[in-house]
Amino acid sequence: YIKMPIANFTVVLLLLTTLAPVSFAQTLEKKPETLAPLPLGQLLIVGFKGTRLNDGLEEVIRETKPGGILLFSRNVKSAEQVASLNHAAQTLSKRVTGKPLLIAIDQEGGNVVRIRNTPMLPSALAISKTHDLTVARRAGLATGRLLRSMGINVNLAPVVDVSNPDTDGFLGTRSFGNDARRVSAMTTALAMGLQENGVLPVAKHFPGHGGIVQDSHLVTPTKNESLETLETRELVPFKGF
Repeated sequence: YIKMPIANFTVVLLLLTTLAPVSFAQTLEKKPETLAPLPLGQLLIVGFKGTRLNDGLEEVIRETKPGGILLFSRNVKSAEQVASLNHAAQTLSKRVTGKPLLIAIDQEGGNVVRIRNTPMLPSALAISKTHDLTVARRAGLATGRLLRSMGINVNLAPVVDVSNPDTDGFLGTRSFGNDARRVSAMTTALAMGLQENGVLPVAKHFPGHGGIVQDSHLVTPTKNESLETLETRELVPFKGF
């Protein structure tokens, strides 16, 4: 996804690849008559400053008619507050556009979580070190259960970057490790757990942030790799998704 700060809002252009039971090609084959051009707003996920609908979000939903909203730590005070906010936003969106919202959040586990609960979900690296796909799936199940209980239906996770945590200053323990096959298996299992609780997973950061030291929120990092390396390493987890 691409974040663009606009005034007091963060706009995210939807360029998401999610794990889905039916491929886009199959959808085209089965129901072409239902595919109509979407209004521009439906291609956007918007972030906002506040914890209530009337903290500016209501105006954006009415005027922009976005496809979704993105929650940050600044939007979270309690489970009850988040659930109330999401319910109000969904109700308004359905009234204004006739469509429900994607409600997204970054809830990876480890040191990247927007909703802090007890016990905290382990980091991706800790999960990977178990070598147990059941643990990864259960992590997805637990996260999906937590998010769905508050009306959140998209998790901007898992991180599928193949990275060495001993040398990578940006991703660190957010990565499932430097073995492409294990990263693929672990992230797919976690994603399945999310889906079992009705939460869409999102594989990030395409085409691979592993080995990059710079923070891509602040700069545009570059990484020189051959196509062969991309196909046999960086893209393996994305293909597994």
